[in-house]
Amino acid sequence: TAWSEEFPVTWNDAQAVRVVREAAARAGLACDEPDESPFRWSEDFGILARLGRGAMFGLGAGRRQPPLHAERYDFPDALLGPGRRVLVEAVRGLLGRA
Repeated sequence: TAWSEEFPVTWNDAQAVRVVREAAARAGLACDEPDESPFRWSEDFGILARLGRGAMFGLGAGRRQPPLHAERYDFPDALLGPGRRVLVEAVRGLLGRA
């Protein structure tokens, strides 16, 4: 028996990436490209990105954090504030209020 993990490709729209990068900068956060390619936890977003322009981004929890879906993974609540700031700044930027 062969195992295959299939999911649609996530294509980040260049304009949406620019919105996220600018929002992160206004939120005081640095933007880096992921080292991993393909970025394995993008499977759900590939479906959502088909609905319009989008850019997937993640908030790093540090190298000592167990990976997502690992038995010992515990979402670090400290990421909620920075994540909220990026989303708020993205909306403000899209509305011309940045």
